[in-house]
Amino acid sequence: MERKKELTLQVARYRFHWRVVSSLRLPAYAGSTLRGVFGRALKELACLINVPDCRGCTLLAACAYPPLFEPQNAARPAGAQKGSIPALSSYAIETPFSESSQYRPGDVYSFDMVLMTPAAVKQLPLITAAWQRAFSEGVGKGDGRAILEGVELLAPDGPPITLYSPEKKQIFRHEVDLSIPRFSNPTDITLHLETPLRIEQRGKLIRERDISPGIFLRHLIRRVSFHVCAQQAEAYSLAEIHQLNVLADSVSEGERCLVWADWSRYSSRQNQKMTLGGFVGSWQLLQVAPPLLPFIYLGQWLHVGKESAFGLGKYRCLL
Repeated sequence: MERKKELTLQVARYRFHWRVVSSLRLPAYAGSTLRGVFGRALKELACLINVPDCRGCTLLAACAYPPLFEPQNAARPAGAQKGSIPALSSYAIETPFSESSQYRPGDVYSFDMVLMTPAAVKQLPLITAAWQRAFSEGVGKGDGRAILEGVELLAPDGPPITLYSPEKKQIFRHEVDLSIPRFSNPTDITLHLETPLRIEQRGKLIRERDISPGIFLRHLIRRVSFHVCAQQAEAYSLAEIHQLNVLADSVSEGERCLVWADWSRYSSRQNQKMTLGGFVGSWQLLQVAPPLLPFIYLGQWLHVGKESAFGLGKYRCLL
């Protein structure tokens, strides 16, 4: 199974640097906290008529908020049938999965954000403005505030590229076409799962002792192929996806060092605290076939599993 043409994807990882001006207290994993304040600020900036629910809004097709934050409510392309096109995640907020942190005035706080669709990349100036609004209004316990010191594009190879600085308060134009390497030989790969990975099979959450390379890779193939085909419609046919799934089931594993990690967040919509568990650690996949390697490579940006907008399902590997 050979790739017919060179594949590129418009996806990019950005790093936001902040200078804390009033004490900032964040939970052990801040992805949910940051997503909440980002969503509120984004809607305040993008919504022209201040409606509580996007569904049924007369300006839905012209609004930047739903495609970025509520893709399930975004306007659909003309002629598209419900369910024919999945609602793709447009971003992931990436923060370290560690102990709760407190930042004092003068400290620097940084986090990453992956933009996963061309539409999201084009909205980087609006996204940056929404983050500035969020941190000016207050984030975390005690409403800590911070000012934006810089935005960088984290290129796959080479040093970060500065796109925004306090001296020039605008986002520089930049290219984000991510080229997918060509792979010719089966390869042993060690995955480093940095944030909890949550994968469901038949409605049940899979534990770290039950996950298999085939299940992991099938979920990764599904997620990555949706994103690739949204940008290059004929990149993969259904027959090719079937062949990839067969290859996924043939992958074996080496050393497995996975542990379960519970993570709690407060849902303002459900008005309750929720515990979202997943597994982290390292996992070796043996002799992975070359057609599967581009999916593993792209998954380092696109994540895998549930709650990826919070930054869950992030991993890294060397390819």
